[in-house]
Amino acid sequence: AALGNINKDLAFRLWAASHGGVYVPPDANTPPNPYLAQVPDRDIVTTEGKRLTLMNPAYMLRQVMGENSRLFGVKGHITSMHLTNPINQPDEWEKAALESFQHGAQEATTVVDIDGKHHLRMIRPILMEKGCLKCHADTGVKLGEVRGGISVSVPMAPIYAASRAQARNIKLFHGAAWLLGSGLIGLVAWRSQRESAERARAEHAEELASHDG
Repeated sequence: AALGNINKDLAFRLWAASHGGVYVPPDANTPPNPYLAQVPDRDIVTTEGKRLTLMNPAYMLRQVMGENSRLFGVKGHITSMHLTNPINQPDEWEKAALESFQHGAQEATTVVDIDGKHHLRMIRPILMEKGCLKCHADTGVKLGEVRGGISVSVPMAPIYAASRAQARNIKLFHGAAWLLGSGLIGLVAWRSQRESAERARAEHAEELASHDG
């Protein structure tokens, strides 16, 4: 589940980066990004007079992560050692993982308590894409190098429940197999006893017939 969520986020970010971000009408939930103020065309006006603001991949992904957390309880975080927005500040675990990515690591996982509930945390690296240079060339991170990471925290309760259900199904299967095996053994034993009894009766009948003769 954690890997699936991260792969989804990575694919979404790659798509957004390949288009250099997207333009949307600004509103209370999506105001112009102050950290893109240096981008000349952050805000544009269409020929019909409609105002649009640029959402770069990180801005888009943060909003998607927020909806994912609200709807499904999966908490995502985009982070980096080369910050543009302070909200992306890594925590201690993320920081250690980001440092390991600089030495070739491709993933880090741990299980932690969040709000009193077990969560699986996973983080994977983000590489600098061509479309990211438009907004983040000033970070000094070169194309193809580690730009940061995407982390996700997935509740363990559904995983535990699935494991218990799987264990229960395995027990039921083993129980059914034991009953079937016991039944087959009993059937074979019954047939064997029946055949032995029939042979004994036949032999006794032959003995009687020989005496009468």
